[in-house]
Amino acid sequence: MNKNSLYLVGAIAAGFIYNRGHEFSFLIKHLLMIMLFFPLLKASVPRDAAVYSHAMKLCLVMAGTSIAAYWLIKNLDGELATIAFLLIATPTATAAPMVIRLLNKSVTYVITAVVTTNLLAALSLPFILDFIHPGERNINPGNMLLATMTVVGVPLVLAQLIRAYRIQLANKLTKINKLPFLIWLLVIYLATAKASDYLYSHHVPSLMLGKIALISLLTCGFNFLIGHYVGGVNYAVEGSQSLGQKNTMFMSWIALEYVSPLAVLGPVCYLVFQNLYNSVLLSRNKHPKPVG
Repeated sequence: MNKNSLYLVGAIAAGFIYNRGHEFSFLIKHLLMIMLFFPLLKASVPRDAAVYSHAMKLCLVMAGTSIAAYWLIKNLDGELATIAFLLIATPTATAAPMVIRLLNKSVTYVITAVVTTNLLAALSLPFILDFIHPGERNINPGNMLLATMTVVGVPLVLAQLIRAYRIQLANKLTKINKLPFLIWLLVIYLATAKASDYLYSHHVPSLMLGKIALISLLTCGFNFLIGHYVGGVNYAVEGSQSLGQKNTMFMSWIALEYVSPLAVLGPVCYLVFQNLYNSVLLSRNKHPKPVG
């Protein structure tokens, strides 16, 4: 296990051991915006029309399979069905282009997937979650749409404005590597602390925790596999990463704000599994191991 992976495990462990940080979980939304801002500074409009076609396929598959998973599982366990839906509907991680760069594949493809899937999630989740949980507290489609579009839209617009009118500043900001990583670790800690506080106060059975870990593992494998086929011969690896490597911190915020603290365990478990997979993938390619 490399150093960055140890930091990941440390942040999760800290959240369970010292969960007083749950009092500051409201900061996740604002920290997430900062996290999105830095990679979006590097996003540019792709010139290859095929990339747009594949991006649309990724969005359609992500939407269709997430809803299908919910309807297949809901009669067995409604809470697990919602978690499965969230884990498949989670947009592409902002760290996915870094993994693709190390694998010497098309970075443009994955950056396009980051932008399109995050926008899709921001626009569609408010209405789908309201349909899945009608009448649930905190779920107001209008308010949620404003919140999700603020989280995704503000850093996207700000990043593109700086790229267009302050290119020197953009170049300097793209060289800042440690700050986004530290913020990422902080968000992991806060999300885990919130979930930990919920577990201690509600005495959640260990069987339920095992089910959440299992559904996270299954959806992780499914996402990477289905993405491979969506990418086809030319973009198999890119498609796999685009659907498999998820923006788990975005979905952690969604879970905390609009579902339940217990649902946060889904993205936390998924985060571990996707990093294990990518570590093995990159080690086989004899490249450094990143954290996504």
